[in-house]
Amino acid sequence: MSAVEPDAARLIAEGNDSDVYRVDDDVVKEYRELTRRQVERYVELCARAREVLAGSPYVAELPLEGKRWTASVRELVPIDRLDTAPAGHPITVSRYVGAPNLARLMLPPQAFAEYAEAELVDPDLRAFGERINAALWHGSAAATILKEELEYHVAQLSSVLCAELGVSGLYVGLPNVKLQAGAGERRIDLILTDVALFVDRVEPA
Repeated sequence: MSAVEPDAARLIAEGNDSDVYRVDDDVVKEYRELTRRQVERYVELCARAREVLAGSPYVAELPLEGKRWTASVRELVPIDRLDTAPAGHPITVSRYVGAPNLARLMLPPQAFAEYAEAELVDPDLRAFGERINAALWHGSAAATILKEELEYHVAQLSSVLCAELGVSGLYVGLPNVKLQAGAGERRIDLILTDVALFVDRVEPA
């Protein structure tokens, strides 16, 4: 990667708009096809989305292990810095969140176990991730319903943010939603790391 020392960066995802690297406790996104002005507008949009979620969190109930759990989206990880890589591509820097994302949690159990072994250092995050993954692959109607509920609420969240921000084309993807146990009984915290799978498709409504 051109933006940081190669030995310090590890590619963790290839998105539609950016290559995503982990550098120590940070995430660096290098936008290959977007102009700096496009990324600047997106950074501004994310700041507004953070205000929306802080003032009015998205809350939903999820069926898990035979009970109703409360899932809340209160935070979009802030973008700490906008910069330019030596190659000229715009980059953003934000805090790395060690929890698994929804796309990872929906992997088959063996694939999730391999991911968890390699990536989930925190034992509590790992144990809770294994618990959610098991619930999603229980082989029952409840597992199917849980998966559909998660997908539904991520889509609904996208619609809510579009309405609140006055834009169209904003779509939160499953890889953009991290999941961890919340404070209190039967509570889940969902943390957003991004709000648009396709940044260039977000336009004023």
